[in-house]
Amino acid sequence: ELEEEEQAINVTEEDDTTVLSSLSTSTSFSVSASTSQSSSTTTTSTTAFVSQEKCFQLVDPSFPHDIRCDVRCGGLSHYFREEVYDYRRQCQCFCQDTKKRYRLMPKFFIIGAQKSGSTALFGYFLAHPDFVPPRAKELHFFDFAFGSPMGGGSPQLSFFHSFPTIGKTTDRTFTGDATPAYILNATSARLMHQAFPDTRLVAILRNPTSRSFSEHKMKVRRVERTLDLEDTEVRDKLTSSALDCFKLKDADTLKMYECLYFNVTELKSFSHTVMNRQAALPFLRCLNALYKGKTWDDESILECFGENYIRREKVLSIERVFFREVDMIDASMSLIEGADIPKSSPCYNAKRNRNLRIVSRSTLEQLGREPTLEEYDKMQREGKVHTALSEKCLRDPESALFLKFDHTKFWPWGSNSDIAFDFVYRSVFAHQIKEYVDRFGDNLLVLAQEELLNEQNSTMTRVFEHVGVPPVDVSALSSDDLKSMIDLGWPSFEESSGWSYKSSDHKDDPWLKKEMCKFFISHNIRLKQELPQIASFIDSWNSCNKKKRRR
Repeated sequence: ELEEEEQAINVTEEDDTTVLSSLSTSTSFSVSASTSQSSSTTTTSTTAFVSQEKCFQLVDPSFPHDIRCDVRCGGLSHYFREEVYDYRRQCQCFCQDTKKRYRLMPKFFIIGAQKSGSTALFGYFLAHPDFVPPRAKELHFFDFAFGSPMGGGSPQLSFFHSFPTIGKTTDRTFTGDATPAYILNATSARLMHQAFPDTRLVAILRNPTSRSFSEHKMKVRRVERTLDLEDTEVRDKLTSSALDCFKLKDADTLKMYECLYFNVTELKSFSHTVMNRQAALPFLRCLNALYKGKTWDDESILECFGENYIRREKVLSIERVFFREVDMIDASMSLIEGADIPKSSPCYNAKRNRNLRIVSRSTLEQLGREPTLEEYDKMQREGKVHTALSEKCLRDPESALFLKFDHTKFWPWGSNSDIAFDFVYRSVFAHQIKEYVDRFGDNLLVLAQEELLNEQNSTMTRVFEHVGVPPVDVSALSSDDLKSMIDLGWPSFEESSGWSYKSSDHKDDPWLKKEMCKFFISHNIRLKQELPQIASFIDSWNSCNKKKRRR
């Protein structure tokens, strides 16, 4: 990967300067002076202008100052009808590293939601002749990928290397980032706004019940593909990967870790089992100890990949997950202070009826079982137990707007893309999307999944225009065509993530779906208040089909 990256950025300073100069002297494109190059001059024309905006600001003062960026605008106005033209949409963010190599930064971000059509939405961009995809479908820069990569260097540099070099672009080329986990926490929204305050965002939302079921199925598919040490091919690959690294002479710990990690993660079933470097540390330490001891054989190597060193993921049943998370979300609901609640509402005397006691997930994991009544009382005195409003109050549609959701009780940092849990929480969209609405305003376009499914061409025209690029006709693209483009653009994405373009829901438990639908009604009503532009779709999500309770 590192060798491929070096080839990808092998653009000389002279090449970059020539390309940048040709862009800046174009009659429709100009280059503003970089803050890091105060002595440089700016070339303008009668139809171009210099933007005073900045992009990709340092989001943490502790990061190395190895990337410098600025915005250059113009070049696309003739593509747009006058009423939709907005000069800020035509601005591009370019960045330069310490070796004076330029790259194009993302023009837009698809921020979510998971299992709602974000991959298909991003896939349609592959049909645009001016779009150049990033090296991965999901970059995760603004959520959990904030730590420095194992090989050293800053997160900005890693993000910088994910996009095309300027030598491979024109004044119309654009790129983007589609990481649906961005919607899941307020920190991502803050950091993104700090780094790209004028960027364009797109979010696509789905019926919460269907989304939760779909995500649980994706988790099951991912776990089913995990490492099988009984498979001869797997065993041979693991041992040969380790032995290749053991041939290194006098390798220090970091170098050995890098060799082992990158060698072994080429095995797809391994990447499904060990999802990040932190989870890989136990088996890396085990193998490194063998290397330092200079005594190993196939069995000792394979032992490092066993249960003692690699934790296998387990998936709880969707019913068990649902009821546990519902309790936690219910305990996170409270009445809005000063709300004028009528006496007819079941929430009128709600403060007297906080009779449901909830224990946090971490406390339950430490205890290893459900607490006794005595333990409940003790934990309540210690502040480890939360009470909830009555179910009648929480589920009453007429009272939905008297309630607010406080994610800090159980999800103080939001959630992330590790879909081991939070299947239900990630479908409570209202408080998630509010962070982006408040910060980005009209720069955020929110779609319902049904719009992309039923009106793909007109919907994508809206998306292209919102992003600020010439619309292209995608009406002729079938679902198979779209999947083929996604497979070609990001070959390993489906296999590594558990994602599936087509997923049937005919085996879903109808009774449980109805219960989940009823649970989401009040949350959807608050979402409708936040997003009136997709109100009709939200109303349809609240139509719960009547099913008989299972015996």
